[in-house]
Amino acid sequence: MKTHTEFCTPKLPDPEPTVHSLIVSILLQALQHNVEAMNEALMKWDLKVNWRKTKVMRVARNREECQVVVGKEQLEQVDTEVPRSDD
Repeated sequence: MKTHTEFCTPKLPDPEPTVHSLIVSILLQALQHNVEAMNEALMKWDLKVNWRKTKVMRVARNREECQVVVGKEQLEQVDTEVPRSDD
């Protein structure tokens, strides 16, 4: 007889490049969704973000592209922290 854990926890295969790509895709979709939700909430409160100055920093070993768009602005992707300017 199977235990509760065996019914609820599927056994996943060892990570392969295709599994990794799927995980990255899901995370990027979640990031895009969260940025859009934040933008909508800010607009309701009449707050504005300068999306041209907003960056997406990828922390990863590989160099996969990360495209996040808010309205018509695509956020720039950076690999390291960008020094802050006071303009």
